[in-house]
Amino acid sequence: MEINSRFTKDFEITLTENDSSINTIWQSAKAIDSIGATTVSVGIIGEPVLAIVLAYLLLGETMSLFQLLGGIITLLGMGMYFWSKSLKYNIQNK
Repeated sequence: MEINSRFTKDFEITLTENDSSINTIWQSAKAIDSIGATTVSVGIIGEPVLAIVLAYLLLGETMSLFQLLGGIITLLGMGMYFWSKSLKYNIQNK
């Protein structure tokens, strides 16, 4: 009986983990469909920068000069893309 209940618990955990993965994939697909693959890709580029900043703030990790400069350049590039995208959107909707 213990093996069966243990199997059931393991199955529930696995099902929950898979459900979470499927949900993540579903949300990613909906984002790509609604705002476009290029915009999603540019947004994803900022994840490592956010991870470095959060590690610095929350965990006390050190940040090298190259990480800081790379993060600034990445954020500037992302900002330029989203700014130009918003200009095109504003011009088209006038």
